[in-house]
Amino acid sequence: MLALLRPLIAIDLRSLALFRVVIAFAVLLNVGLYWPDAVALFADEGGLYPRSMAMEVQRDFRWSPLLMAGHPAFLHAFFALNALAGLALLLGWRTRAATVLCWLCALALKYRAAQFVSLADTQLPILLFWGMFLPLAARFSIDAALCRPEERRRDVASVASLAVLLNVMYLYFVGALEKTGSSWQQDSLAVYYAVTSVESTSPLAAWLAAYPGLAGALTEFVYAVELGAPLLLFLPFLTQWARLVGVPLLMSLHLAFVLFLSIGIFPWVSLSGLCLFLPPLLWDRLLRPWLDRPARRGIVMYFDRGCGFCEKTCRIFRAFGMHPDTRIEVAQDTPAVGAVLERENSWVVRGHDGVQRLRWDAVAYVWRRSPLLAPLGWLFALPGLRQFGNGLYRLIAALRPALARLSATALAWQTPPAFAPGRTASLMLAVLIPLSAWSCLQYPLKDSLPRMPAWARAPLDLLALGQRWNMYAPNATRSSRWVVAEGWVAGGAPVDVLQLSREAPSHDRPADGYALYRTFRWRKLFSRIDWNEQGPRLGALHCRSWNAAHPDLPVLGIRYSVYRQRTAPPGKAPGEIRRLRQFEYLCHDPGRDELDVLLDELR
Repeated sequence: MLALLRPLIAIDLRSLALFRVVIAFAVLLNVGLYWPDAVALFADEGGLYPRSMAMEVQRDFRWSPLLMAGHPAFLHAFFALNALAGLALLLGWRTRAATVLCWLCALALKYRAAQFVSLADTQLPILLFWGMFLPLAARFSIDAALCRPEERRRDVASVASLAVLLNVMYLYFVGALEKTGSSWQQDSLAVYYAVTSVESTSPLAAWLAAYPGLAGALTEFVYAVELGAPLLLFLPFLTQWARLVGVPLLMSLHLAFVLFLSIGIFPWVSLSGLCLFLPPLLWDRLLRPWLDRPARRGIVMYFDRGCGFCEKTCRIFRAFGMHPDTRIEVAQDTPAVGAVLERENSWVVRGHDGVQRLRWDAVAYVWRRSPLLAPLGWLFALPGLRQFGNGLYRLIAALRPALARLSATALAWQTPPAFAPGRTASLMLAVLIPLSAWSCLQYPLKDSLPRMPAWARAPLDLLALGQRWNMYAPNATRSSRWVVAEGWVAGGAPVDVLQLSREAPSHDRPADGYALYRTFRWRKLFSRIDWNEQGPRLGALHCRSWNAAHPDLPVLGIRYSVYRQRTAPPGKAPGEIRRLRQFEYLCHDPGRDELDVLLDELR
């Protein structure tokens, strides 16, 4: 069966490597967005969403290691581990273990931060899960450099490759099926409404909103591309050419998200999935001519006999984008080269021009022959950095015995990765494929498909594979909500607590969400906050933040106002701004007389 589907489910190893790099970047970006606020969000003492609150909404089979402890030290250790796993995945070092760790961390955040998760928090663990069963490090990685014998395959086709490609396609096709509202099907105003919503717009969104005709055309374009995704990605004939058309079209959607919307890491996670569909034709036409230039062929790197660290370094340089036929040889096997190595105490690189290069000059020369390392090569060839590089080379040479011992374990020789899961794992994945399809299709096809029973959904919840792709569906949001946090200080002067500004906050509609909240996560939090339960926690947090930033002007209390304005169609007057909620918090417990004075000043 898989043999018949091979042209459709095979993933080029270079595309798989690009997937690994982009999804690792998304993991690191997610850590960077979460980590600074980890204590404020998750700490048991003073956090907005402590474990006690999270455990009240947990369902069966949904678990998170972040529910083990809520101490700041534990939270920082968790995000440090997540960052290290993401970096290891980026470089392709101990790749399978790094992928497992990234998946566990993504799963932990999805189920721990249930109050402010987004579609990216659903998508990221799904792609990482299927990635655990794929040879992500087969190209452009440290692991690939250390393989003995070297792996010469060009692609991978297995039940895991089929599953991951299908799950990428679901995002678009099922997402299109969910878009049944009038803003998609009738008046084509979905994009217009999306770029006029304060919560998720970027500064560029106002420009697009000024051209409703263009926004309408983009609405129809988005819907057509998403609905046609299966044809573009799984055309049974001319498959590579169809993907050369389909992948850029789908990628353009996410590049537009980056420009016009503020939706966190979603575009980057989605782009990583689309990388899997890049066909060999693209790589052969794009990369091969660049590598086949005379300046990148005929290069030989010589290392000292018995120096495992030196050989591994040469192989790592070659793995990161040099021509695959670049030779790596023992210097002593060529007497003239061996003599140079002994005399100069340096590795030797013979370039395409026959010139021998030593020390850091050789490093910079090799880097400039790689499309991945070329920027570093040109940078370290500059006179000032060249001297720094030579000093660094001498230090490495002096530490070579210690580095050899370290590399013996940290950079141990490896066997080629498994290109297909074992029989038991393949059977498990084969069962999960229809279950994952059922989980996302049951919503748009609710009249045709039955709801999933608990026994069928349990393994999906356990592995974070359950999904629903209803972004901007069935309609795009037709209103904007925003929060104003007005603090008052001695004398009753108002200050802007959210922006930590001594100026009075504006209660008018803000220009965009970027100017209002620090990150995408805070926007999500404010849109879903339970003021009765979390309002006092939020007030205490903002009191501490303000007083730390302005110790000479402590804030006495905060009044939160939640506003909403309905978005009118183009050419119509905007809706009235309504205040939906008001919540007040005193930053300390005043006495009766002091409370009367504070209330008089506030009034």
